[in-house]
Amino acid sequence: MTIKVANKANFTFYLGSPPMPPVSDSSKWRPEEAINPAKWLVEETNDSIVNIAQKSYLHTADGANFTIPYFENTKALKKNDKLFVKKVLKRTLSSAP
Repeated sequence: MTIKVANKANFTFYLGSPPMPPVSDSSKWRPEEAINPAKWLVEETNDSIVNIAQKSYLHTADGANFTIPYFENTKALKKNDKLFVKKVLKRTLSSAP
């Protein structure tokens, strides 16, 4: 994403996944290694099952505006709980007769 800052040059952000750890033992992970939890999210249409919400943070400062998406749990989670995020149903409009 490229952002133009008032009275300053453009600058570009490149957002990517952190490097995946090569071993499952987290005590052996390097500081820059992490697991991307989005890989374990399951889309669900049943609101009573959904326990994760997709949100976004709008940053506005010095003429720069950008949005950072993130996930937040909506219910208390226990170890080994499955993560369910609300599935957005896409509908198409049919032409009227």
